[in-house]
Parts: sequence; C-alpha cells; structure tokens
Amino acid sequence: MKVIPLLILAVMASRLPVLSQDAKDSFPEEQATSSTTARIIGSIPDGTPPPPEPPKPKFIVPAKDVLESKSIQQGGRTITVRKIKPIALPPPPPPPEPLSAEAQA
Repeated sequence: MKVIPLLILAVMASRLPVLSQDAKDSFPEEQATSSTTARIIGSIPDGTPPPPEPPKPKFIVPAKDVLESKSIQQGGRTITVRKIKPIALPPPPPPPEPLSAEAQA
C-alpha cells in the first residue's frame, strides 16, 4: 500500500521538467528582447545628509512638584525615577449632541 504514494510522487517528478520547458516556450522572443526607457522621477540626492533636527525641549519638573525620587545604578548608568504631583489637564470637550430622528434618516 505504500507503493502508491511513491508512484504518484515519481509521476509528478517526471512531469516537472516538461512543465518548465513549456513555461520557457510560452513567451515570444520579441517580448523578451523589447526595451523600455527608464525615467528618473524627482531629483537625485547628492549624498549629503539632511540637516539635523532642532533639539527637543527638555521636560523639566520643578523641585516643589517632586513627591518622591529614587536613583538606581545599573550597567554603568544612573536611572532616576520620580513620582510627581499630577499635572492639571484641560477639561475634556463636551459630548456631541445626539442627532434627531430626521437627521438620522
């Protein structure tokens, strides 16, 4: 019973070279040798790097707003974790008014 899968595999393998030859013959020679003209869209960069971005402003927390601070030494660097007083956020916008039945239709 194990001969049948091997037989199917052998038939499929013998068919593979025939299929690859058919694929080569399916393209006409004219299409394979036709040329197209390349176009450059936009400008070609000359290799100079772009100017650096301006530095971002530092987030500075006043000492009076620091509730707790802890520094940890790890891997040759100092990691500082600060618990700060909550920052007041602007009030959220009011929710949109519900649409009337006429507007929904």
